[in-house]
Amino acid sequence: MEAFRKMLDAQLILLVYMAVGMYCIKKNLINHETKDKLVDIILKITLPCMIFNSFNKPLTPEVLIQAGLILIVALSIAVLSYLLGKFIYNRYPSEKRVFSSIVRW
Repeated sequence: MEAFRKMLDAQLILLVYMAVGMYCIKKNLINHETKDKLVDIILKITLPCMIFNSFNKPLTPEVLIQAGLILIVALSIAVLSYLLGKFIYNRYPSEKRVFSSIVRW
């Protein structure tokens, strides 16, 4: 629950940044060039810092087990999606296949 709260806090901070930006644009406090620079600051500095900060927790065996389970589930979903897509794709007539020339390698 603690990790969820941290993630929610980070999302709320971004929401506050966006609300302040919208307010500043509506009140003509910033122009287009300033907006572009602020977007660059948020995307290139603030967001990566928040991502790195979210990983700032102790590495315990429980965390490793959870990460391993998440990896197994993600890989299982990816493989199942690939196989299901291939099965469904092959059931379509060749003239209806959009990516037939790309996939035939």
